[in-house]
Amino acid sequence: MKNDVRQPVYLKDYRATDYLVEKLDLQFDLFEDHAIVSSKMAVYRNPNLNSKTPKLFLNGEQLELIEVKLNGKVLERERYYWDEKSLSLNPTEIKFELEIKTKIYPQKNLAFEGLYKSGQ
Repeated sequence: MKNDVRQPVYLKDYRATDYLVEKLDLQFDLFEDHAIVSSKMAVYRNPNLNSKTPKLFLNGEQLELIEVKLNGKVLERERYYWDEKSLSLNPTEIKFELEIKTKIYPQKNLAFEGLYKSGQ
């Protein structure tokens, strides 16, 4: 396990988000050794920003990405960027539905953030 030291976030560094989430549905399928998390979001571009096609950036650590859908269509791998800490894509629509399916391991989550297993 890495000893990542989180950097503080200061108020002076805050800026409004490029996208807003109108609705979020989460589904958790729990198994003994893992969980499948499916999210479905109704997202729209922040109308108060000047950027015409900003990148959508989502944080997420210790996730195995299974699938990304935009407006019901599976995105090919070259349409998004994914690494061990984030997912990003460049949607061209002002309003869209984004679905993401991931596999996680709650028993390995020692940071106790998000979904984790306790009381073994």
